[in-house]
Amino acid sequence: MSIKYVPYQELNFSKWDRCIDTAYNREIYAYSWFLDSVTDHWDALVENDYDKVMPLPVSSFMGKSFIYQPLMAPELGIFSPDPVHKNTINEFIGLVFEKYKYAELPFNKFLETDLSFAKYKLKQSFDLDLISPYQKIFANFTNEARRKIKFAEDSGLFISKGLIPNKILKFHRDIKMPFSHKFNNPFYSKLRRLISLSIQNRTGETFGVYTYENNLCSLGFIIKTKDKLVLYLVASDNFGLKKNTTWFLIDHIIRLYSERNITLRFEPFIFHHISNHSKITFNYKKKNLNYQYNIFTSFGAKKYLYPVFYNKTIPWYFKQ
Repeated sequence: MSIKYVPYQELNFSKWDRCIDTAYNREIYAYSWFLDSVTDHWDALVENDYDKVMPLPVSSFMGKSFIYQPLMAPELGIFSPDPVHKNTINEFIGLVFEKYKYAELPFNKFLETDLSFAKYKLKQSFDLDLISPYQKIFANFTNEARRKIKFAEDSGLFISKGLIPNKILKFHRDIKMPFSHKFNNPFYSKLRRLISLSIQNRTGETFGVYTYENNLCSLGFIIKTKDKLVLYLVASDNFGLKKNTTWFLIDHIIRLYSERNITLRFEPFIFHHISNHSKITFNYKKKNLNYQYNIFTSFGAKKYLYPVFYNKTIPWYFKQ
């Protein structure tokens, strides 16, 4: 077994994407086009002839390079056609920690390793199996979810596909989230690139929720793989929040894709705008994420945890 550190410019992207495509723990976040869209730079660890691969998002601050967990690519790790032995996982992690003083390594739920090998923090995400008929899935919705969906339906809202990237970005910018959590131009450049590429290669789908007067009040963006749908972006304006459009939109997506052998992934992102915490600044992130957890589980989604390993805490100002 030979594990090599391969700089971005030396990677074979055809072999890379073939490895991700055949991986037992395949994640959309690990494809080369996705990483190109949402990171400033990435290198990789590669075993043999792309038998196993591990993306390494690299950033730098005042001449110091570090590996970090990208805001827009939460679950990475080692990807392989076959389950990866714990010793191999530890070897990959060890090689990164030898090279970088500061490193965060987000894994995914399919990789089992010895959590005592390194310091780690656990992150939450949620999956909902869509193989059953819609009515059976609906039966597992909470009463709150059913009530809010009904309220939105009775409000004369309708959903249309094909919202263009520019309209998505303008809508999200205009929401005016709390000042300490505004998103900057680089974030929107990455989001625009991601949405555009996803639509071009037919892995992305966009939705707009409109009022009876044809005004956009909520939107959604999903990314599709062979066995998974990722609810990647959800946002509502104040009117949409009052009318429960998030619940309405998620229910619509479940209806569209039920009775298929796929899983709907709910990723809690701080750039989702699905709750009215506009007056909260100090605790905004925590309250926003907790509200997302409540919404996702109300549809019957199951929570799982994935680890982010690190050797030394990355100073907050490195990530600015």
